[in-house]
Amino acid sequence: MLNDAEMELCKSLSATTLFDDMKNLSQFNRLSGSDGEKDAVNFLKERLTKAGIEWKLHSYPALLSNPQRAELLCKYSQKEEIVPCKTWSFTSSTPKEGIEAYLQFVEKDLLEHHPLTFLADYTANNKDFQNVIVVSRTSNPVAIMEAERRGAVAFISVWEQGDESIVHEGNVNMIWGTPEPEQNHIYPHIPVVILCRPTGEKLIANIKKDRVLGKITTQVQEGITTIPVLEALIPAEEENGNYLLVGNHLDSWHYGSADNATGNAIALNLAEKTIKMTGKKFGLKICWWSGHSNGRYAGSSTYASRNFLDLERNCLAYTNIDMPGMRGATDFSRISAGPDLMEIASQTIHDITGQKGEWNHHVRGWDQSFQNIGISPYFIWSSTLPENNQDTTANSFMSWWWHTEEDLPTYVSRDILEKDAQLYLTAASRVLCNQSFSFNIRALIQQIKKCFATPLFSSHLTYIKEITEMLEDIERVDTTKLSLQKQLFYVRQLNKILYAFKAPMLQDWAISLEYIPGLSLAFSSLPQTARGKLIIDRFAETQKNRILLLLEKIKNCG
Repeated sequence: MLNDAEMELCKSLSATTLFDDMKNLSQFNRLSGSDGEKDAVNFLKERLTKAGIEWKLHSYPALLSNPQRAELLCKYSQKEEIVPCKTWSFTSSTPKEGIEAYLQFVEKDLLEHHPLTFLADYTANNKDFQNVIVVSRTSNPVAIMEAERRGAVAFISVWEQGDESIVHEGNVNMIWGTPEPEQNHIYPHIPVVILCRPTGEKLIANIKKDRVLGKITTQVQEGITTIPVLEALIPAEEENGNYLLVGNHLDSWHYGSADNATGNAIALNLAEKTIKMTGKKFGLKICWWSGHSNGRYAGSSTYASRNFLDLERNCLAYTNIDMPGMRGATDFSRISAGPDLMEIASQTIHDITGQKGEWNHHVRGWDQSFQNIGISPYFIWSSTLPENNQDTTANSFMSWWWHTEEDLPTYVSRDILEKDAQLYLTAASRVLCNQSFSFNIRALIQQIKKCFATPLFSSHLTYIKEITEMLEDIERVDTTKLSLQKQLFYVRQLNKILYAFKAPMLQDWAISLEYIPGLSLAFSSLPQTARGKLIIDRFAETQKNRILLLLEKIKNCG
């Protein structure tokens, strides 16, 4: 139940102001590094200054990839036609004259999608797609690189779900932010075009009954661009160093009203309300990211790198505001918070919306550049389109207008935007003003143990026996009596087990990952060669040792 102060806080929000702020930001075409993005930054800076809020404007170099143009010409036995398409970020440009080859449809199950298997089980012998353009119902970067390895000269991706005739923007890239040196080659090196589902299915049907010659022409602009990250700083009443970090991506494809001018408006209003809030035990930092899609989280990942020690020592949790306020997004039950903060998150959802729910899936994406550091997620999104809603696409709660020219204020709901803002403001206040704030460490341990009890892990019981025994030892500690800083230490190590497989100063891949991702990847990989099996086995062993070391650190800290 909301207390009196929280009710007043929610009443202080104006649906009209939120909607107007969204519309003002939607005037700007906010591609990363563009003049439109700079105009949006200036709008935010003026408002923050007027409210008396301290801010910093960071400038970061970023590797950006911007699609410029794409054309697909299909020649059948009786006719030829131009097929509507787009190309995506981090794919190759064709020569000016384009690339011409026969089209070959390939079921997506015949392409490797598993990143470890792809990297470990390399063979240069299979060239069954030599000099053809592969057509398939997948945009997975691993699958596209697999087609390239097998000889494909280009790739046509058919949108899998959603009957909209519009083509979405996107990227084909599994690397998060700036690549590490050994990752620099892990990108597709062939041109890629995307077709909407109706157009793509028609093309597949034609390929099955006729020999189709295709000509693809694409242009993708790639280079190093300076991008802005605006940071608002709202101090605690008595500074203790700890803070809640809130992020939202300012850049967008086209005018991006629901993705993400709505989030930008909520973040701005959150700053304006919390600067006036009394009783703040902890500070608040709000960042408007750039390089979200065409830089694959370049802004947030660079911020994580530049502020690494401060984040590791002092950040309580990360909240992300992305795609709130969408028309029809009435489902708040997909709670995107970690087990250690699930109780406060679920109670906030219920108090604001009356809904109940729990989210049990590992979420990789959404500018969560802080998972390797071990920072707990605390609302990575809020409202979502209900399952089977007519506006959903891509087997998810994304909307059909997502990442398109159609993402305009028409598809923003004033009422849902206000409800989202109330949720984020209340959630923030319940951390910032909580004089006895603590983490539910036991719930975090139990979630890890729950993962180890799933079929994927239970078939490797002898392998994980030592890990589970150490977890049980740690679970016996009464963590409720630990100081906040010691709780943070526990949480950091446990989150690194639950969410990450690389070192804290690095970034895991920008693809869908399961909980305990390193061992999950290893145990789900099915290499076909002895060399590949050896590589995967060694990877699993290093992941086991990494986890044991993290648990050893917890046991030694007392």
